[in-house]
Amino acid sequence: MARKRRTRIRVLVMLVIITIFILGSAKGITMIKNLMGRGEMEFSKLGVIQYDKNEDTTIEAYENNIAIYNGGTLTVYNDQGGILWAKEQPAKAPKLVNSNQLLFLADREKGIVFCFDTLGNLLWTAESGQKIEDMVSNQGFLVMWSKEEAQGGTIFVYDSSGKKKGTIKLGKGDIIDGAISKDGSMIALSVLDVENDKIETNVILYGADGKLLGGNKYDNEVIPKLFFHSDNRLFNVSDHKLIAFDKGKGLLWSKEMDASLNKVSWNEEGFVVLSLVNNKKMIMDTKNRNYLMMMNIDGEEMGRVPMKGEILGVDTKGKNITAFTKRTLYFFSKAGKELGEKKVHSDIYGIHMLTNDRMVLILNNKLEIMKVKYKS
Repeated sequence: MARKRRTRIRVLVMLVIITIFILGSAKGITMIKNLMGRGEMEFSKLGVIQYDKNEDTTIEAYENNIAIYNGGTLTVYNDQGGILWAKEQPAKAPKLVNSNQLLFLADREKGIVFCFDTLGNLLWTAESGQKIEDMVSNQGFLVMWSKEEAQGGTIFVYDSSGKKKGTIKLGKGDIIDGAISKDGSMIALSVLDVENDKIETNVILYGADGKLLGGNKYDNEVIPKLFFHSDNRLFNVSDHKLIAFDKGKGLLWSKEMDASLNKVSWNEEGFVVLSLVNNKKMIMDTKNRNYLMMMNIDGEEMGRVPMKGEILGVDTKGKNITAFTKRTLYFFSKAGKELGEKKVHSDIYGIHMLTNDRMVLILNNKLEIMKVKYKS
């Protein structure tokens, strides 16, 4: 009996070796991992949402569900693809953001924001009287800003009940990003100013009432993304530098990046996932040219992962990270350990992580809701 078992094992090993030579090392190694009960993740499709994509289509993850504005209707689906509620609400140049169980839909052309709860009830509307350039939300607080004909703009601050908390007038520059602290006490704005061929970015802190609290000026830098940590530390992501700032202590740390910024995603646990491109590498050298780097609010690098191919998007939730190229999904731990990948037979346009193990894959005219199970 033991002799027969050893014979079967030898045959199996020989088959694996032959497979490696025939299929190539990558496929052969994957087969070995699968034989050992390891390998790529298991995916189960929970649901499919069909929609006719048009110029006003906007998709947002919302309370572990999916909100889609399309064709004049705002619809919220659960993580199985079932409709929770739908509301007809005309909106031109629509924008969706959400926080603290509130979903905000902006008609940016008319300068109106509609606020809905998780049941689809319209709680309140806010009218700025001006076209809305963009808006952000955190813990139910909403900040939206307009662009004046000349340089500058107006920023409007609302609390979760729809009460206007303050108005901020900006004398010059263009707002390229904004953030709200978790307690709603501070607003940070990244304001780009180009004058006489000179570029400078001002990161300005305001109170919710519009009072100026402070700020910093950065010459020859563009800061496209701002994130508030739960303890009100501000994380600035520039085109080639990472900066952490505290209202009371000032600059906490600053670190140069050894590559150019491509994509970025913030994790509520207090770290960013950066998609970076090393332009010193040849375009054909995709694996060494593109990579992910994880950096926490304390300035500690948590990990980095080389990526094969151009990274088109990243997202992170809980302890996991996902990134995608044109037709491949990649999954990593927050330390940068690769957990697996999945080939997709259609172009990927975006992805939203709903939970640590559930996500929405945005394809052409449909969404696929997927659950991920990691093999041990």
